[in-house]
Amino acid sequence: MKRIRPINDYVIIKKTEQETRNEVTRKSEVVAMNNGRDDVKVGDTVIHPSHSGTPFFLGDDEFVAIHDKEIICILDEVDEE
Repeated sequence: MKRIRPINDYVIIKKTEQETRNEVTRKSEVVAMNNGRDDVKVGDTVIHPSHSGTPFFLGDDEFVAIHDKEIICILDEVDEE
């Protein structure tokens, strides 16, 4: 089994929803990142430009390496009262 350890400012994401034709942004899950960050963490769901980053495969799984500056926002779950 391989472990992904990105270097520099790269964040490794995995798509969590299918792309539509005219989609400008995409929702993905952070699966690996460089240590030393406190704003984004593994497991976060993030929004980023749909055509950003460099896709790659490990086995049958597709991942995308993007620069941390390409992350637009983090989606947090909140309880509605």
